[in-house]
Amino acid sequence: NSNITLKIGAKYREKDRNSTYGYNAVYIPNAALGVPNSPALLALSQLSTDEPPKGTAFLNGMNGNYSSYIMNAPTKDQLFQMYSPAFLQQYGFRDFSSADANATSVYNGEENVFAAYAMAEIKASDKFKIVGGFRNETTRLTLYGSKATKENATSTVISPSTVESNYNAFLPMLHLRYTISPKSNIRFAYTRSFIRPNFGDMSPGSSIDNTTSPNKITRGNPDLKPTFSHNFDLMGEYYFDNIGILSGGVFYKKISDIVFQDTSIMNISGTDYMVTQAKNLKDSNLLGFEMGINKRFDFLPGFWNGFGLEFNYTYIDSKVDVSRNDAKGALITTDRTSLPNQSKNLFNTIL
Repeated sequence: NSNITLKIGAKYREKDRNSTYGYNAVYIPNAALGVPNSPALLALSQLSTDEPPKGTAFLNGMNGNYSSYIMNAPTKDQLFQMYSPAFLQQYGFRDFSSADANATSVYNGEENVFAAYAMAEIKASDKFKIVGGFRNETTRLTLYGSKATKENATSTVISPSTVESNYNAFLPMLHLRYTISPKSNIRFAYTRSFIRPNFGDMSPGSSIDNTTSPNKITRGNPDLKPTFSHNFDLMGEYYFDNIGILSGGVFYKKISDIVFQDTSIMNISGTDYMVTQAKNLKDSNLLGFEMGINKRFDFLPGFWNGFGLEFNYTYIDSKVDVSRNDAKGALITTDRTSLPNQSKNLFNTIL
């Protein structure tokens, strides 16, 4: 049937993620700390340096006299040498690095995704068109990280941690378009979409500091769920005789398991900890309308002929329930607020 078009497809993807981000390389010379009998402080002149790269017009306005403004930097080989154990010992550098600083940020991840889809385009009549179908994605994720426990100022215990997360996403969709006239139509769409949690938010690593008050835990959350959304859109469009369009519509989204960063007091094995980690919010709703115009001013005389205006405005009303729990995890109350980082009014204009 020439009025029906079918499409099917499949895709397999493997994704590896290695995070080696860190900020724990802190070395200070003992001489700067006033430690007696320490090696003298190093001067830049004692290191191998390179001039900054420059072209023919580099700092032209200074006639080449820029040495009082820009210092030559240590060479790459010199920088590598400066972090070698022999160099640090010879010049009396003390290591202030923290073994637990990178526990939540250094990890390896393996993600395997198998996806398949099917869709159909149906021309029901000259004025009515239907597009429907679905996509299904199966995800298997394995993360390898480390757990760091700081018992006192000088003792940190590092232990391996591995987690797995497997889930399936069924994503149907339906699009309807009805042509009212050659210049106008109305559209309706329903889709289900989802977003996977970030690798970093799901890191199995954790950093536990028992030397502060309250004790602190910073950790990933391997139990994070994907964020799913049911999306409904109704839109009307009117096309001008020349280039341009006037449009307006309403939309509604029902969203589950939005990811946010949470800091709260939790009682773990009889001890209160300030715990920072990503969590899922409960169901949230988003309702709004949008309108826009794109118009070419071909009726204006002379120089102004051909200028155009684009304007669109969107109003969004969002609501989400946020649970407030005590240190043992018992629900105290539920607050209703707007979605994080969601503006109520959005607009832009282009001339």
